Amino acid sequence: MPDAQALERLPDQEVKAALRRLPQELAIIVHLADAEDFSPTEIADVLGIPENTATSLLLYGRHCLLHAFTDASRRQRLLDR
Repeated sequence: MPDAQALERLPDQEVKAALRRLPQELAIIVHLADAEDFSPTEIADVLGIPENTATSLLLYGRHCLLHAFTDASRRQRLLDR
């Protein structure tokens, strides 16, 4: 998959910058899910929010990161327009 290959070639600083641009709550939720392997139920329990909210925010955070990574990949000419 070309998009996955482009993501692999993105410098770490681009990934960190994209995470820093997320609102803090989204960054925490994405980190808990993707780095710590928490389920939406566990995230909801930790943050004291409804499970549906945790799921929605996780999907939205991942969507935001996808756009940031796609933009960064295009800027670095790792993806075609």
